[in-house]
Amino acid sequence: MKIYNSQPENLIRLMITKSGEKTEYLTLCECDAPRVLEWLKMLFKNTSPFVSGKRTTIQIREAIGGENGKSMSIAFFGLIQ
Repeated sequence: MKIYNSQPENLIRLMITKSGEKTEYLTLCECDAPRVLEWLKMLFKNTSPFVSGKRTTIQIREAIGGENGKSMSIAFFGLIQ
């Protein structure tokens, strides 16, 4: 998986939102949505749903040849207050 720099056909777009914060976007290539979801779960595995703080949601969307495909998301609390 690497950060998108050119125009490959199969992309994964991440939309990262947090209540009261600006939405951030990241586009990845050379990966698929299930692999990205597992990577995000591993990255945030120590974040507890019972920790106080704002909710962060990451939407994972496939984009194939410019057409939006399937999407999935992950959400958690307590990353940064």
